[in-house]
Amino acid sequence: MKDIAINSNEKPFRKFVLLFVGIALVVGVSACGNRANVFESSRTNIHQVPTQNQSTSNRLLDQATVTCKNNANCPSEVAMLALGTQTLAGMCTSFLISPTLAITNSHCVPNEVRLNTQSSSQTMKLIFPATPLFESQSVMVSEVVKYSTIAGSGAAVVGKLPDYALLKLATPVNRQILSLSNEGVPDNFALTLYRVSPTSNTAIEGELQVDQCESMMNSAVQPSYNNDFTSVISFSGCELEHGNSGSPLLDSKGTVRAILQSNVDDDTRAELTRVKEVLSIPKLDFLNIGTNAACMDLPGVQTIANDECKTAIPQIGITSAVVKVYSDRAKDPNTAAKILTDVNKDFARWQGTVSSSYPFQWGLITTQDVDFYPAPKCFNKNRTIQNFYSANVPVWKLLGVYDSRLRLSIKIQADEAPVLFQYSLSAEKLKSTKSVNVAYSSAFESGGWIGVGYCN
Repeated sequence: MKDIAINSNEKPFRKFVLLFVGIALVVGVSACGNRANVFESSRTNIHQVPTQNQSTSNRLLDQATVTCKNNANCPSEVAMLALGTQTLAGMCTSFLISPTLAITNSHCVPNEVRLNTQSSSQTMKLIFPATPLFESQSVMVSEVVKYSTIAGSGAAVVGKLPDYALLKLATPVNRQILSLSNEGVPDNFALTLYRVSPTSNTAIEGELQVDQCESMMNSAVQPSYNNDFTSVISFSGCELEHGNSGSPLLDSKGTVRAILQSNVDDDTRAELTRVKEVLSIPKLDFLNIGTNAACMDLPGVQTIANDECKTAIPQIGITSAVVKVYSDRAKDPNTAAKILTDVNKDFARWQGTVSSSYPFQWGLITTQDVDFYPAPKCFNKNRTIQNFYSANVPVWKLLGVYDSRLRLSIKIQADEAPVLFQYSLSAEKLKSTKSVNVAYSSAFESGGWIGVGYCN
């Protein structure tokens, strides 16, 4: 037990960091262990229809269609990326950045194309819906110019690696195009999502939809996203499903700020449920991640200009991410200073209401570096002193609360607890003694000693 250090930055959070380390042990970190082959794990993020042979896939590819949910608001530059290989037919979302170039996710590129066992011109086709200004149109992908490396970013991790691919089209497409922004993605930034969602489980059919999302920094969804140029961002507010992979996220000017790549729930459902229960979160929001458009290296289109984009993204489980968010906050001197300031303000207000009731001045004490409460600091001279004093004193507790988007807030909760203070020296002896040991006991601590003397 000791006086609180006003310039302490980390101590008020120590117990809670240990608490969340304990949570990690209880919940279990599922990101550890062997991961599946990246191509196999990535395929779970696309909408797929299993097939027995290439001819069946080709038939589904030829019959693939996409429509607009709202013809009055249907972006002509966004397409359904239809896929057909020897083992499956599937779909993602893609969008034009020039008449002959389009972008999607790396995990939407089939294994056969990556391994050069099939060409993209046989397996990948962009299908654009009919809009008030444009007819429906389809075009094969002649070449995958580049796809980002996503090995090591398979299931059961958050903070995934950048996930994008640049596609070259077999023939030019005369439709509107989207521009890529190099401005990064700020926190709480409004994003418009253009996505193609599947409408059938037995065919490659999709519907082009528009939705609204919002970026969110410092969330356990992507704890490394703490500046505008983190290569993988987190966002929420919009529900995703398989087939939406590769969808553009636009700002209010219509430029692409990010590309949707996954929702967290798909890869970490069991662990996410356990974390939700342990943290007592009533309901989680839609938790998603995407690639920052400013952090894509696209040959002949753009290079990465901001060094922050090149910072490695830790591949960790959702439980470890929760612990990391709390640990990072514990080391933040501004957060600790604000908490100490708030506690001292409440303490000063409380002291003003009880100052005349006791013959001593109060000091602020911290126990186990977490809870704060008042205790006698020194006796006022010329006051009658008794051997026993009891008081209902406030106890300020630090509480770490995660919201529905797995963002942490630290708040102070004040409760009252009865405390008994006792000393064994007479007032006469106290006058000639510099300090007296005063015993105390309370509901939140079993007992101890404080050195108390006369106030100067």
